[in-house]
Amino acid sequence: MTYHEDFSDRRSGWPDRVFPGFSAHYIPGGYRLFRSQSPVSVPAIKGLVAEAADSIVAYGPWWGNFRASARVEAHWLAPDSAVGMAFDVMERGYYAFVLDVPGQAHQITFELVEGDWSGARSVIIPWTPVADMDRPGKVYKLSMEQNRGRISLAVDGHQVGSIQDAAYEYGLIGISIFDQGSITVHDLLVQAIP
Repeated sequence: MTYHEDFSDRRSGWPDRVFPGFSAHYIPGGYRLFRSQSPVSVPAIKGLVAEAADSIVAYGPWWGNFRASARVEAHWLAPDSAVGMAFDVMERGYYAFVLDVPGQAHQITFELVEGDWSGARSVIIPWTPVADMDRPGKVYKLSMEQNRGRISLAVDGHQVGSIQDAAYEYGLIGISIFDQGSITVHDLLVQAIP
């Protein structure tokens, strides 16, 4: 099974909502998640969660073993904030593969966390520099693979991390903001691994 979302049709099912300090909506050729304050109170809506310092929007089929990729662009990040992709989003929690894209003088870093809806997060892979990537402000291709508990992560086609962790083994794919920022996602592609 393959799922491709180019965000060209507002009726494709992703939440299209605006609240004070928070929005999740379609833009031409993409989908934008924006959060300007923390915490944000957002009513429970299928596919959209904003609790504590985490905001996650996820939609589409549920996946077990999969490969997923999307182009993401961080437009703005508050200090100590991060944006990226969420996966295995389910009732109990989620994984998030996030980037910190700082100013020109700093290295781009990534982190993999496991979170739950109480706001608790466990670090699985701590903040790690992405080798040879010091170009803030561009669009990055994030890729994830979840195959029988083996999680592999890549940025722009270069593997940056791999770990065995089977806390969550199925769920939705989405995008995330930790604390405050703005992210646009383009061309989400997910493929099942038999």
